[in-house]
Amino acid sequence: MAVTLQADPTLADFNAYATRAFVTSFLIEKRLFASTWDAVANKDAAIMWATRELDRLNYAGTRATSSNRHEWPRTSVPDVASDEIPIQLQEATAELSFYLGQVDRSQPDDQEKFESLKVGPITLAFREAATGRELTSEMPDSVRGLVRRFLAGGTVGTINRKAVRV
Repeated sequence: MAVTLQADPTLADFNAYATRAFVTSFLIEKRLFASTWDAVANKDAAIMWATRELDRLNYAGTRATSSNRHEWPRTSVPDVASDEIPIQLQEATAELSFYLGQVDRSQPDDQEKFESLKVGPITLAFREAATGRELTSEMPDSVRGLVRRFLAGGTVGTINRKAVRV
């Protein structure tokens, strides 16, 4: 069953912080990535994935409604109405959608497959379950800069996820 992108936070099936039109416009006008974005096979999936990844950050304020499964809209965030998705978060969604759409980031890269790696005399220890989902947690600086002001404590490093030490 296909999932439809829904960027209206007042609707029950809200699943994205930005519309495909917004993301496309942002990437063309601000980032000049028209041809690369056009090549992304499933733009809606990339936008929804970006929204889920942005939900992992620890934001200031509280969710405006407990029935919403996403972190926004929020209350008690300075200069942001409790019923809106800030433009910076929409832009961060666009940036992250573009980034996620470039490569299959659901799989671990070669370095993430190792628990440890010793060069001489060679020792390799592979991770037990290198699924990649919890391991590929990089977020581009352009995205971090856009959401920094909304984070609890104003730090981008605060992410709601299990730390994986290598």
